[in-house]
Amino acid sequence: MQLTFQFDAQEGAPLAGVVLPKARPPFSHRGRSDAPAGAGNRVDRYFFAVLPDEESAIRIQEVASRLCLDLHLNGRLIAPERYHVSLLGIALEGCEPSAGPSVELVKTMVQAADTISAGGFAVSFDQVMSFSPKAGMYPLVLSSSDEMPALSALHDGLRRAMLARGFQGRCTFTPHLTVLYDRRIVAATGLHPIRWTVNDFVLIHSFSGQTRYEQLGRWPLNRTPSAV
Repeated sequence: MQLTFQFDAQEGAPLAGVVLPKARPPFSHRGRSDAPAGAGNRVDRYFFAVLPDEESAIRIQEVASRLCLDLHLNGRLIAPERYHVSLLGIALEGCEPSAGPSVELVKTMVQAADTISAGGFAVSFDQVMSFSPKAGMYPLVLSSSDEMPALSALHDGLRRAMLARGFQGRCTFTPHLTVLYDRRIVAATGLHPIRWTVNDFVLIHSFSGQTRYEQLGRWPLNRTPSAV
């Protein structure tokens, strides 16, 4: 049984494999026990993320639009409602296009999220750059020249909670927010910092082959965790 344990669910950034224990149903090699034989290589992704507030999302969109003009980029801009900073995710292969969430996987991820205890914190993105390519297209991302220890701690807490539930493996974490995909490579370039306060994190289901996200849960920070 093989799943993909990712720090990022979308951008083709560094991935690390993780093996799910064989005794843990209902996962199969194809990812879902009820997936039809003709499901092919469809991959649904489930990931934890933090989202920009509405004001920050508008500013990010304005910055992305200006970058397209200044850098002569032709990629389609990602819609503001899909902006996110991924924390940790799982990829499931062999999913039907119309299938709902994998109940057991979501249950496990919810249990992991319920153990998190952290306070709100600020994040700041002050540069733009291209990330590793995906099918010849390079994600253009907002990133940070400074460390964001509180965000990294949230990622690490989720990683440890998933490890405690049988998911094994390593994953790196480079905070970033993707604004578009383009065939041009953009070197790291500074920009006026975009900051917001993170007050919660969410669990999102990204449907394979669709530009559709479904939010499955939200956890406020400054809260008491459930028992591990």
